[in-house]
Amino acid sequence: MNRPVIPTSSSLNENKEKILDYLDHSQDIGKRELTFQGKSALLVFYVPLMDSVKLPTVKVRIDYRGITN
Repeated sequence: MNRPVIPTSSSLNENKEKILDYLDHSQDIGKRELTFQGKSALLVFYVPLMDSVKLPTVKVRIDYRGITN
């Protein structure tokens, strides 16, 4: 199965925008920026607003090579 690939950059903000653009800035997407031992990270997660609606699963592979923080 071919999955879409989201190319990344060394900028967390640029990567955040690419991911959110890919997910069409959906209201069902939650995000939290984290800092751990001086490293920044972004947690993106699905927040279901309606339990009765079944959505298809979308799998995305993120190419993280070359990211430094």
